[in-house]
Amino acid sequence: MASTTSMRIPAPVWLYFDPPIEVESGKKKARCKLCSTDNYLTVNNSGTSNLRTHVINIHKIDILSILSSEDLATLFSQSGEHLLREMLVKWIVKDCLPFTTVESESFHKLFEVIKKLEGNITIPSASTIKRDLLEYYLVSKASLKETLGNNSSKISLTTDIWTSNSCKAFIGVTAHWLDNN
Repeated sequence: MASTTSMRIPAPVWLYFDPPIEVESGKKKARCKLCSTDNYLTVNNSGTSNLRTHVINIHKIDILSILSSEDLATLFSQSGEHLLREMLVKWIVKDCLPFTTVESESFHKLFEVIKKLEGNITIPSASTIKRDLLEYYLVSKASLKETLGNNSSKISLTTDIWTSNSCKAFIGVTAHWLDNN
């Protein structure tokens, strides 16, 4: 494999591939990050449909449903380190982890391994994650408002109320709707 090419990478499928490299024949190839072996796919100048097909068929990931258009716009306008912070926030949210997860000894050991493999990456602090999480919340809220605003079906709500062992009251609301698909 020869040199790495510089190119603007706007399609969401690029989250799953390394930047394309030019091979001896002049063609560009990109390595799939999800495959256990070094799987290089040819990158066409006309589009990324073969890469998208690979991710959908082989890894069973629906790329278009993962991120909203606002998320994609910000994702590809940011540095790799900012992308890493955004992925950390999404991990913390989806797994209901505390902000201080990034301060644990095990997390720091994991980052030391990543630094050795990927170069100079700084570990974000809990306050940075908290700030990023607020930003992510605002983007997600706007995306949900847009989705519900464009919805042509009815929305069904389910509620649940409970108290914790320390007598703190909680209410949960779940919304269900059919999208246009």
